[in-house]
Amino acid sequence: LHTDPELPRVWPMISRKAYQEALHLISPDGQVTTGADACYHLLRNHVPYGRLFALPWYIPGGAQVARAIYGRIARSRYRWGCRDGSCRVPKEQYGETPV
Repeated sequence: LHTDPELPRVWPMISRKAYQEALHLISPDGQVTTGADACYHLLRNHVPYGRLFALPWYIPGGAQVARAIYGRIARSRYRWGCRDGSCRVPKEQYGETPV
């Protein structure tokens, strides 16, 4: 989770703001994949029948559309399903609270 206080120590090359903005998938060799591309990799390689959900990457222009949709969802995720504040990052601990 992007709220883990150990993140800066374990992965100093990735800013806390970057963690808040997108999913980060870090491979055993240290390669970082983010956002919709990280979702694609997880679906394709680690979810049963996940390749069905990864279909946009097999269609010309589909990856760009998937990235745009991911970006919109990522920017709005603190408004959806988190009305009680459970998804918010405490301002005093991590800086500006995402909206």
